Amino acid sequence: MQTLFGERLRRWGADAHVAPALEMPGRAISYAELDARVDACAAWLVAQGCRPRAVVGVTIADEVANLVVTLALLRLGVPQICLPSYETAGVRARLAQRLDVARVVATDPLHAIDGRPFSHVAPDVPAPGAQRVERGALAADPDAAAIYVTSSGTTGDPKILPISQRVLAIRAEQGNLGPGERPLVLGSVEDFPGRSSRL
Repeated sequence: MQTLFGERLRRWGADAHVAPALEMPGRAISYAELDARVDACAAWLVAQGCRPRAVVGVTIADEVANLVVTLALLRLGVPQICLPSYETAGVRARLAQRLDVARVVATDPLHAIDGRPFSHVAPDVPAPGAQRVERGALAADPDAAAIYVTSSGTTGDPKILPISQRVLAIRAEQGNLGPGERPLVLGSVEDFPGRSSRL
């Protein structure tokens, strides 16, 4: 069974008439291309050892690469937390310790955390290919923690809040959109929760 976001992305990727998933100066990425990139990245993440219920820390400042990795982890049912590059190594290490992060995925090897397995992903992330995600690697529980977000805490350490795929989907459905618009709130971008892109 596909995860909730995996199903949605595949469905939109199969519709040739839907608006582009991403638009940037001089370039647009269709849902079909995004789906292929996410699938290739998901297969790479599985090969790296990522598994459902084992939290992955993500340190990727580039928004497109961050989006692809975030969606790939959602597709796999692998919970994730942003370990922002602007935070000190000590803050990132404490967040990783509190959630027992099983692996750190980053575009810069300097963002590895001592004692945690590390996967270096190129800024353009794995290119689309023939690889598909194995069905056995997919988690089926849309109510399990999908993304952990942080907020300010009263003790000096940030609070960590779990958000499920179902809650993310409900929030997306509640967006106030015009014709052809797509909302995208990236739960693991470096400056969450302030970043919101309207596509």
